[in-house]
Amino acid sequence: YMPPRMHAEYDGNVLLLMPAFKKSAFATKLVTVFPGNLDRGQSVIQGVVLLNDPVTGSPIALMDASVLTGLRTGAVSAVGIKYLADPGVRSLGIIGAGSQAFYQVLMACQVRAFDRICITDLDRNRAEKLASSLAAEMDAEIIIKTSNEELVMASEVVITATTSVQPVLPSDAERLRGKTFVGIGSFKPNM
Repeated sequence: YMPPRMHAEYDGNVLLLMPAFKKSAFATKLVTVFPGNLDRGQSVIQGVVLLNDPVTGSPIALMDASVLTGLRTGAVSAVGIKYLADPGVRSLGIIGAGSQAFYQVLMACQVRAFDRICITDLDRNRAEKLASSLAAEMDAEIIIKTSNEELVMASEVVITATTSVQPVLPSDAERLRGKTFVGIGSFKPNM
């Protein structure tokens, strides 16, 4: 049983509360989204997952929600890529180099043999940090692009990992044709 996610916003920051129950256990995922953390050098998304005993309610485990969310969201995106992208695709682009980006690329590479990964982010340092992390994990050419349009032109699969309320893809249908797009990061209708 999974009731609807609670969403509370205060002063531009968001709290997401997600409980889930089954006979063997129940868990609550508590995640915060604090955009100002970018200026503090911290992750925008932070949180915990509390796993409880179904009989007593006693806590059994406390886990890092950032890692679990990254793996789960990356796996869901990878399923989409597996079934929607052409089996021969070789280039992946990721728009947004925040905490989700690493897991998005990692999981996408589990279902396709990408030999080129392109990255864009509003913060060049964050893009470089992601590129360095990915280079340590995989054998692919990793390129930081200067614009989203340039990234789209160089990529057959594009993942948008952003909470942006402004469009991040070029509005040119010809440049988008024949590509596979995965959009994550939007938890509000206007994102």
